[in-house]
Amino acid sequence: MGAKDWVRALCVMQWMFTFLCLGPASILLLLLLLRTRFWLLPSIYGAWWLWDWGGAERGPRHWDWVRNWRIWDHFCDYFPIRVIRSAPLPPGRSYLFAAHPHGIACIGVFGAFITGGRGATGTPKPSLGDTDMGGPCPGLRPTLAALTGLFHLPFYREYALAAGLCPVSQRCLDRVLEQKDQALVIMVGGAAEALEGTPGSHRVTLSQRMGFVKLAMRHG
Repeated sequence: MGAKDWVRALCVMQWMFTFLCLGPASILLLLLLLRTRFWLLPSIYGAWWLWDWGGAERGPRHWDWVRNWRIWDHFCDYFPIRVIRSAPLPPGRSYLFAAHPHGIACIGVFGAFITGGRGATGTPKPSLGDTDMGGPCPGLRPTLAALTGLFHLPFYREYALAAGLCPVSQRCLDRVLEQKDQALVIMVGGAAEALEGTPGSHRVTLSQRMGFVKLAMRHG
């Protein structure tokens, strides 16, 4: 492996460690800081975290600085993740994408629709070629719906909301689609599809999962 390969691999590993460990590590850090002279910092954050308990239900808090970190370019190049638009998506209205496969961490969808690694933030990526200019949905604000429980974890919630994620609750999804120029991505297979691991094949789990169709019809 060359130096670039190592950098790309590390960028993917940081995402996995963040996905698995940031929440528990943040709780442990806050508890440890309470026993030090810096006890006021976790106390203030804890008070705000409780006060803003339902804040994630209002939708993501897109912060393009986070989404345009250079690590996302390496992250997307590792696989590599490629975006191919097969139909125009005119701005001025909102769209709902049913995405698959779910996988353990939705890496492909996250890299394509959320990070700036493939232009999802609107930052031009000339190196990707004309087909990827403007990301998967030019002129639209992409949001990825994720497990609601993740947005109750300290620090992880702030990180996820800044990256462009939101809870997959009906209240939050309605909030997002009520706005113009939105591209809402839902992993419709949920946990059942995430746990469906069959080497060499991707199975889409749709049985009894028509809520996303009703959501799309409700918002036109």
